Amino acid sequence: MNILNKYVLKNGKELIFIEPGPEYAEMLVEFISNVDEESPFLGREARDVRLSVKEMYDKLESKLKAEKETYFLGTIDGEIVVECSVHAISKRVRFAHRSGFGIVVKKKYWRNGIGRLAVSECINLSKNHGYEQLELNTNVGNEAALNLYKGLGFEICGMTKNAMKYIDGSYSDDYSMVMYF
Repeated sequence: MNILNKYVLKNGKELIFIEPGPEYAEMLVEFISNVDEESPFLGREARDVRLSVKEMYDKLESKLKAEKETYFLGTIDGEIVVECSVHAISKRVRFAHRSGFGIVVKKKYWRNGIGRLAVSECINLSKNHGYEQLELNTNVGNEAALNLYKGLGFEICGMTKNAMKYIDGSYSDDYSMVMYF
């Protein structure tokens, strides 16, 4: 485990961003299975990610060795409250200047400033890895996320109609957003 940063939240709790080692595998499998049920804005259904603890252990080991990529968690009192990653859009030379990120915050911790801190961490990591831009996709109806991303300097650069199809047959659109460094 490598500590990236520590912050004191408005409620006095300490948020610690860490690069988790394999010892977090079991906690992370549980975290993912819980958060995937909490929001329609995620790009995955709960049944999509079914890693065993052993598979997660192996994944975490490989993440620690990855170049120009950072996978990190935010914890409060030892509980995982946010999962994030910064990664290359593609390993190909013509795309090597572009990075993307993913983030999911546990619902009971929404609206505590954790998302803003985590996205800011993603921005800093992307810059530190030498990328020239950071990209994301977000659901058109996710006003909280849109406001967060716009407030941090991301701009909308496109939209994909019917980007996600839900189990009930309905669709949602996604905005593509980008921040240039």
